[in-house]
Amino acid sequence: MKRVILTLICIATAFVATAQNGTSSAENNPLNIKFQGYGNLGLIYCPDASGAGPTVDLNVGALFGNHLYAGFETGFHSLISTGYLGSYSVRLFEGYIPLALNLKGYLTKSKVRPFVNVSLGGFIGVADLSGFNGFYCQAGAGVDYKRFSVGLGYSGLVKYGTASSLYFKLGIRFGGKKY
Repeated sequence: MKRVILTLICIATAFVATAQNGTSSAENNPLNIKFQGYGNLGLIYCPDASGAGPTVDLNVGALFGNHLYAGFETGFHSLISTGYLGSYSVRLFEGYIPLALNLKGYLTKSKVRPFVNVSLGGFIGVADLSGFNGFYCQAGAGVDYKRFSVGLGYSGLVKYGTASSLYFKLGIRFGGKKY
């Protein structure tokens, strides 16, 4: 895992160093690659557990050309639901940290840029999910407007069974191209 994180940091540093060099961008960047990232705040809703919770995501990667983004996603997702212990209702708090590869395909290259999004990887459980590690996936769609982003989709965790939820995210883009 350390090797993967170190490799991603080296790639991001190389993109930033290329962008800050004094020569023309066409000479340094013939593939038109730009460093780009997202910070997102959101909400997940799990119909099976009748619960919802806040999410925070950070996504760092690169925009290849005008239509393909690839990056590394992490953050913290939580779910607050009501459970029962005998005749008493109790609040349950579950949380996890996703570690995933995020791919995003932009459909246009204007100020309003619709996209489709998929994240695949794993998760580390915290709180009630402590030690509950498994497969993480997320698929959705959204729109970027200038530097702002909004998205809707499906998020799933798989260990022994599947925990499905819906998500809504608001975010801000840093780096990349100015549209």
